[in-house]
Amino acid sequence: MATSSIRAVKARQTETPNVLMTTLASPSQGPTAQLSMWLVDMRAGQQGPPHFFDTEQIWHLLEGDVDIAVEGEHMALSPGDTLILPAGSVRQVSAHTDVRLVVCGHGYAVATVPGEAASRGAVRADACSAGAPASVLHQQLQLLGAAAERFYQCN
Repeated sequence: MATSSIRAVKARQTETPNVLMTTLASPSQGPTAQLSMWLVDMRAGQQGPPHFFDTEQIWHLLEGDVDIAVEGEHMALSPGDTLILPAGSVRQVSAHTDVRLVVCGHGYAVATVPGEAASRGAVRADACSAGAPASVLHQQLQLLGAAAERFYQCN
């Protein structure tokens, strides 16, 4: 695969009462087939809901001080700290100051909020049959790249 880039004008922003999420790369934006990267901004005092993803994620704190409760254990992160979150680990993010994180994970991840009847996430790419037409696969990739955005739109 050739080296590719996604220009800043292609970044998508989703804002909720708890977070401003900028999608920097995802399958729906171009050349990555499975990975996504988000820039996450939270203001001091904001808190996300407890939730988990079915795939691992890597979070890197660029600015601010944040508390992340993972399976009930609180971890204070400072700028430069990186946290690897295993699939299925329930986490809740609380910003003590204005915070900026880079989050990397799979574009097809499915988010679940404990207590909600349905998950918030994507239709899995492997749900497409091997013989599916390219147009169907393209539609699936668009859905997959928006999984995290749908999660944050609901909060």
